[in-house]
Amino acid sequence: MTPLWLSHKPLRIDSGAPLSAYRNIDPATFETAWRIAAPESAREALIPTGWFETWLETTLVSNPETTSDGHFLAPSGPVQDVREHWTAGKPIYDASRITSPVLIVAAEWDIDVRIDMAQDLFNKLDNVPYKRFIEIGQATHMVLLERHRKQAYDEIIMFLNETVRSGQ
Repeated sequence: MTPLWLSHKPLRIDSGAPLSAYRNIDPATFETAWRIAAPESAREALIPTGWFETWLETTLVSNPETTSDGHFLAPSGPVQDVREHWTAGKPIYDASRITSPVLIVAAEWDIDVRIDMAQDLFNKLDNVPYKRFIEIGQATHMVLLERHRKQAYDEIIMFLNETVRSGQ
């Protein structure tokens, strides 16, 4: 949910391996990595029953780069951006130049875009008419597909409605 921002620590998406145009993603490894962000006691309940399988089926059908072994290919561009910008101290955009209302929805267990990164970005939004920071508890970077997703959707809809009403 929170967009990438500067990090002084390595980010999980970048294993440090040489990059080609695509990364080969093993669905089982992806699911494990998704769940591992949550405390062990919460991992099973994090994703509603059957949802990962539905997500995977949709991903495989919609991804023309699906391999014969059930893996799928993901573009390596985001990893390259992490290397060249987000962990190199060179943001792709200047947050102080944003002039529209901003909602940042962060997740308690997001280890991909950590809370400190989200807060740093929020603090740099100097020229927005208004801004809001929401943290969804017991959720990861994939909050929109998890059991607490309704909180995130509700916050987004409320923010959009307020923005429309205020004419921003």
